Amino acid sequence: MMGDYGFDPLRLARNTQQLPYYREAELMNGRYAMLACAGILLTELGGLPLFTEAGEKALESSPFDLKTLVFIQVPFMAWFEYKRWDSWQRTGDISVNGYEPWDPLNYRSDRNRLAELKNGRLAMVGFLGFCSQVACRGKGPIACLTDHIANPWTSTIYAKGMITPFFQYAPKCAIPDHIDFNGIGIPTPCFFEGLWP
Repeated sequence: MMGDYGFDPLRLARNTQQLPYYREAELMNGRYAMLACAGILLTELGGLPLFTEAGEKALESSPFDLKTLVFIQVPFMAWFEYKRWDSWQRTGDISVNGYEPWDPLNYRSDRNRLAELKNGRLAMVGFLGFCSQVACRGKGPIACLTDHIANPWTSTIYAKGMITPFFQYAPKCAIPDHIDFNGIGIPTPCFFEGLWP
C-alpha cells in the first residue's frame, strides 16, 4: 500500500477489510489538517485572533446566533459527507459532485498521491504541535517561533516542563479552568497536567 513504512503501533492494518476505509480517513483528516495549519499560520500573520478564540469572536459579530448556525451547518455537512461516502462506496474514489475521480488539473499521479499523504501526516503532527503551544504558552505558533528566535536558550520545548529520574517539573496550563460560551460553562481540564507525575 502506498505510504506504508511499517509503522502501525495500533495494528490497524490487520483488519484488511477496513484498511481502505482507514486510508481514506487518514487522507481526509490530513486534508483538514493541511487546511487548518495554513489557516492558523495565515490568520496569525494577518493579526487576527488566535485560532482557539476565532470562532467565539466571529460568532459575536455574526448576524446569526449559534443555534441557527448549527441548524444550517449540520444538514449541509451531513449531505456532503453522505455524497463523499456514497462516492467512496461506489468507486473507491472520493468526490462530492458525482465525477469520480474529480481531477480537473490532472494531478492524479502516484507521486502526487504519495506527496499528499505525507504532507497530510506532517500537517496532523503540526496541528498537534500548534495546539500544544497554545495549551502550554497561550500563544500561537508564530509568536512562539518569534520568542524562540529572540531567546533560543530559554524559550524551548524543555523550558515548560521536564521529567528526569530525579526531577519533575510541570508548568501551569495557559488554558483557563473553564470557558463560558453563550451562557454555558464548559470545563477545560488541561491535558498536559495529566501527563506529568
